[in-house]
Amino acid sequence: MMYRSQTSLPRLPVPPIEQTIKQYLCAVRPLVPARQFAITRQKATAFLGSNTAKRLQKHIERYAADPAIPNWFRRWRNDEFPADRNPPGIFVSPVFAFTSSPSGEHKDQATRAATITHAATRFFVDLKTASFSVDYYLGEPSVCGW
Repeated sequence: MMYRSQTSLPRLPVPPIEQTIKQYLCAVRPLVPARQFAITRQKATAFLGSNTAKRLQKHIERYAADPAIPNWFRRWRNDEFPADRNPPGIFVSPVFAFTSSPSGEHKDQATRAATITHAATRFFVDLKTASFSVDYYLGEPSVCGW
């Protein structure tokens, strides 16, 4: 069920390097003091204009264009992200993105943690059994994320 439209899905696009740098700066901004952010922005801008950035972008675009590669992002997500040696926490943990319970029912930490763990486990089981349905946008299958 989950993969029935796999071959008809559009390929995952490679964002322009400018968009990637802009999103990076938006993600970093709330995590660092203003002075450190100014330095980070300066270095990101310098990187954006560098030959290294241009070569890296071209490499990713060539990799993504290979018909044998269904999703250019998958290798990094499956291999390189888990191999990252940074400590958990703000570097890799999505827990910092969780807001308070929208319903306000789970006010204590233990209940909130149990609720998130339960939902993540249900998601994992659905993913492993491929029981998700395909997402559609304006009547067309949405972009392949696999």
